[in-house]
Amino acid sequence: MINTVCENALIIAYAEKTRVVHPGIIEEVAKDLRLNVTTRLPVVAPEATEKQRAIARSLLEVVEALERLASSTGVRETSPVQGVKVV
Repeated sequence: MINTVCENALIIAYAEKTRVVHPGIIEEVAKDLRLNVTTRLPVVAPEATEKQRAIARSLLEVVEALERLASSTGVRETSPVQGVKVV
């Protein structure tokens, strides 16, 4: 499933001619795949660059989507990034 999410996100980013997979793209992929997810933007320290913040948000969105997918399919595995905030 992670490959499907990532591939679709990269295709959308390419179509939008952007080099960043932003949370909106992940939301669109989740909606297309009917993952029933909601976005929750992470807290990011002001000293991080815009590029670093965008990467961190994208990665956390992917992790959150995968955690929700795992819980909806009955997979019980502890995530090493639960509760992580980007600073």
